[in-house]
Amino acid sequence: MKNFWRECSVVAALSIFSVYFYFLMEWIFFATKPSFMSSLAVPAKISALVIPPGLFSIAFICAIALLRLLAVDTVRALASNPRSPGMAATTHTNFDRLPISS
Repeated sequence: MKNFWRECSVVAALSIFSVYFYFLMEWIFFATKPSFMSSLAVPAKISALVIPPGLFSIAFICAIALLRLLAVDTVRALASNPRSPGMAATTHTNFDRLPISS
């Protein structure tokens, strides 16, 4: 289960990084091109760089957490009820006692 948490944290970190990188590239494009942002003060330009990716990052974190909770609940439900429809094909086999061939 530790590997699962580590993988989730890596996915979350990469999601946040990719969102910020994308917005940084867009911000550089708009900040260097003559546009409406040229009339803005420096703090307004910086807030335009920081706030939107923060909101998208929060949305990504929530989506990752929701998917993780759904995955754990599904695994727990299948583990507690091995004769559920999702496990119908594997109810006759005990995977813990299968011989391991090398």
